[in-house]
Amino acid sequence: MSNLAAEMHHGATVDNYDPLMAANFAIWENCMRVVGLEAMAFNDDGTERCPLCFMNEQHLVECKDPNCSKNPKEFDSWIEHATKDQVRVWKELNEAR
Repeated sequence: MSNLAAEMHHGATVDNYDPLMAANFAIWENCMRVVGLEAMAFNDDGTERCPLCFMNEQHLVECKDPNCSKNPKEFDSWIEHATKDQVRVWKELNEAR
């Protein structure tokens, strides 16, 4: 938590940057851009919502594209994209050191 607080107050550095948290935030940001604050609601059973599971479920139910494959794992690629982005950020921070 101290690294996250330091990053928020003073900016990201190689020493305080947490790529796992940054990837998590990126996934949540993408989900909220698509569905808004509904992403932050609890599931019907009271459990916390997973943004990827929620997006995959919503896609299967609501997609109107006749060419859609209805892939039940459509949004799982967000993990790879978020990971690659955070590796890039960390390398840039390391080079700036």
